Amino acid sequence: MSIRKVHGKFNIVSKNIRKYRLQNNWSQEKLALKLNLLGLPFTKNDIQRIEVNRRIVRDFELIFLAEVFDISISELLSITTSKLNIT
Repeated sequence: MSIRKVHGKFNIVSKNIRKYRLQNNWSQEKLALKLNLLGLPFTKNDIQRIEVNRRIVRDFELIFLAEVFDISISELLSITTSKLNIT
């Protein structure tokens, strides 16, 4: 089973993950450590691959990411349809 991309992307949260990480002044390594402390095994490499859209974000990972950033999943997923070129 292959993973499909939309407009060349695996997910729509890559930019938001990077945005919230930088807003918190966290390195990729620090974000990975915080996720590990919450119980989600993550590495710096996982974060890097997500941010450059080379790795999908699983639904349960969204829960941990929203928790670590102290935001809702809706905020993490926030995107306008124009960004996806959807009419």
